[in-house]
Amino acid sequence: MHLLSNHNKTFQTYLTASPYPISQLSDSLLKLPIIDGPRPDLFMTVSPNEWSVLYDLEDFMEKLNSSETSFDWTFELLEDEVHRSTPYYTLFHGLMHHFFYYPEMQVDDLQTFVEQGGITFAEHYYQERSKLFGFENTISDWTRFTILRSAIRTDDPEAFKKFYEQLVTDNFLENLNDYRRNYLIEYLEAISDND
Repeated sequence: MHLLSNHNKTFQTYLTASPYPISQLSDSLLKLPIIDGPRPDLFMTVSPNEWSVLYDLEDFMEKLNSSETSFDWTFELLEDEVHRSTPYYTLFHGLMHHFFYYPEMQVDDLQTFVEQGGITFAEHYYQERSKLFGFENTISDWTRFTILRSAIRTDDPEAFKKFYEQLVTDNFLENLNDYRRNYLIEYLEAISDND
C-alpha cells in the first residue's frame, strides 16, 4: 500500500494481504492523481476473523466506491484463512488475477462458452490479451481448435458447423498437427454423411 501511494506508476498490479493499518494510508491513496495510460490494479484480501483489519478495509472500500480513484481494485474475503496464511493465497490468486488474459484461451465446456458470449467473448479476450501483453489480437489456433473440440465432445453438429464456418479461415487446418486436423475433418465428414 505504501508503494502504491508513493509510486503508483511503478507496477501494473499491487497485491496486499490483510493490510493494516490501512486507515493511515487511505486518504493519500484516495488523493492520488489520475494518470495517463493503463491504471494500476490493487488486489486486496483479508480473513473475516481479522476484526480491526477487516473494519478498516471495509471503511476504505466504502470510500473507494464513492470516489474516483487513480487505480482499479479487487477485494476477496478469505473465509478459510487466518492472518498468517493470507499472504500465500494473496500472492497466488493475485498473480492469477493479474495474468488472467496471459494464457491462450482454452474452451472445455461449450455451453459455458456460448453463455459467456461465444466468438464475441473470445474476440474480447484476445483484444484484452493484446492490450496487456502485446500478443496478436486474433483468436489463436489453439483456442479455435478447443472451441471445435468442445462441440465434438458435446456431439452438437449444429454448433460445430456454425463455429467451423466462423473459425476455419486462412491456414488454420494446415497449422494444426495431423492428429488435431484429422480429428476435426473426421467429425465434419461424419456429420456431413448424416445430412
